[in-house]
Amino acid sequence: MGHQGASLAPRDAFAVGCRSKSIGLLNQAASWFAKALAETPDHEKTSGNATYSVAKAMAYLGVIKYSMDEVSEGLSLMEKASELDPEDDEIVKLYLSHRHGRDIHRLKEFPTEPKMVHWLQLCQNTSRSPNSTVLLNGPAKWYHVCRYRKARAVPYKVYREEILSRSPHLSLLHQVASDAEADKLINVALTKVSTYYWQDGMVSLCLCLRKVVSFLPSPSLMLILRSTASLFTLQVITTVMNNVDIAATLSARLSEVTGLDTTERFPHHSSGEPFHVLNYGLAGTFLPHLDVNRNYKSTYLMTHSGERMASLILYLSDVISGGATAFNLLNITVIPRKGNALLLYNLRANGDREEDAEHTGCPVAVGAKWGFVLIPVAVASKGVWSWGNELRHPCGKRKMSSHLEVDKMSQRLRR
Repeated sequence: MGHQGASLAPRDAFAVGCRSKSIGLLNQAASWFAKALAETPDHEKTSGNATYSVAKAMAYLGVIKYSMDEVSEGLSLMEKASELDPEDDEIVKLYLSHRHGRDIHRLKEFPTEPKMVHWLQLCQNTSRSPNSTVLLNGPAKWYHVCRYRKARAVPYKVYREEILSRSPHLSLLHQVASDAEADKLINVALTKVSTYYWQDGMVSLCLCLRKVVSFLPSPSLMLILRSTASLFTLQVITTVMNNVDIAATLSARLSEVTGLDTTERFPHHSSGEPFHVLNYGLAGTFLPHLDVNRNYKSTYLMTHSGERMASLILYLSDVISGGATAFNLLNITVIPRKGNALLLYNLRANGDREEDAEHTGCPVAVGAKWGFVLIPVAVASKGVWSWGNELRHPCGKRKMSSHLEVDKMSQRLRR
């Protein structure tokens, strides 16, 4: 079924099937539902002791078979599912509607336009090179080089940076955070995911299968979530602000490496967002999108801080298979490695939007376990805003100046 390692449990196979069905990958969903049913012992199917809903797996598989013109097999599966769990209204309604040919809702199918097909190809390439960090789907360019960035505050401290794209500017910063720091940030996030409160500047929220289960006092933050909720299937997202020690430490580290002001100053003007710690979950994905969202413009947490000029993605866990960040128009795929950080400029040096910065989070196939909690892939994303960075990262001398040129100019000015 893809990654050749330890077989997934039936419950996990069912979860992957649900995720595949939700984004329209019907053939893959049917395979995962069939796998879950095949590996579940018969006595668990009838006794109700299975770790997932066997009846739903049968019903969903039946609906997919029906949509693929395998009508008799589909109806048979839905009938068995309704007999197995007659109390489930969804299953009974599915069976009756398909049996009588009424009110049948067409299943969502994965878009076939070239952009989405190319995205899938980029994501599938990661399984062929599991030990790589970056996959360039094409010839290397002259600017694909590694360089050392000097720390602003710590003498003789340098960080290794791998330049992946010049326009839009995309670079991979190696070993920005230690394993202990990554684990500590995950630990902070895990203690907050089941609660919501607004106290001492901390916001916690939980997104499960696109449903917001907590209430947010900020209309602008709610707008951000509403405008992107159709793009992702995440298990948990938690917002951790800078009053937490580890968040403040890592925020200062990212500022030191990039030269940008990443400070979050809620409720005043902010140069940086708080950390958004995301656990993608098994088969979790983030469909192609731009980080400069036109829907909420410059409003974030009820403050106006200009444009979201850059995005930082800090990888908090290693991934065995899947979970990469793919840049569709650049033909670049970055595989998560714990402690690495990805720097993406959403705006050109002259302030224009980078339309080619579209990227996606690939589905997670096999992840790593952290503590007693399965963390297929955990990342901490942090937006950097133009307010407060006018002098740190000014406009270039020419209209088409790159961020590399601006960065060199800024380093000379700091000396």
